[in-house]
Amino acid sequence: MGDQPDAAPKFFKDPVMRDESERMVMVCAITGKPEPKVTWLHGEHEVKKDKKVKIDKDKEKDKEKGETYWEHTLVIMEPKKENAGKYKCVAKNELGELTANFTLSIGAPDGSGDITPEFVGKPEIVQGDKKITLQCKVKARPEPEVKWSRDDNEVKEDSRVKLTKTKEKDQADVYLLKLEITDPAKPDGGKYKCNASNKYGVLNANLSINYG
Repeated sequence: MGDQPDAAPKFFKDPVMRDESERMVMVCAITGKPEPKVTWLHGEHEVKKDKKVKIDKDKEKDKEKGETYWEHTLVIMEPKKENAGKYKCVAKNELGELTANFTLSIGAPDGSGDITPEFVGKPEIVQGDKKITLQCKVKARPEPEVKWSRDDNEVKEDSRVKLTKTKEKDQADVYLLKLEITDPAKPDGGKYKCNASNKYGVLNANLSINYG
């Protein structure tokens, strides 16, 4: 018969951890029979699902090898310092146990002089006669990369929309980020997000323009 024999857990692919800008993703592809039970640990504590943490399992089949495996994924949305540390993916069945280790580092190392992005003051909207400006000040080192979006769609410059990032002369490592809209109208309304990131972290400012 073509049924697979019982087997202890093993990795079908090497475990990986991906930095996807606003989330960290850890993936383990595991085989075994009976199907291994998988537990995620942060330090010595089991990781539980919540609004910021997603735990998924997908059954997959490799067409070339004809082998079935389970892809287990741990996703941490907008990770903060409290999410840093050592993680384990532990897979067990009656024939054995398998562990993958991950280390999640958040923020700039102490003593490096580098800075995880942080706000300086509150993000704000400045209303003018024929212009509306969304702006925030961010402190970061290395210099942050900046993206603006409206209702989850990236904002691009055009004849009416101007995006700027200006380093403040009197404040070290502080940048003034602006989105300026000339002759704003009802279609410009919506939920805006300013995303500032460097290799140590991601920062988001949410601002809304409402037109009755």
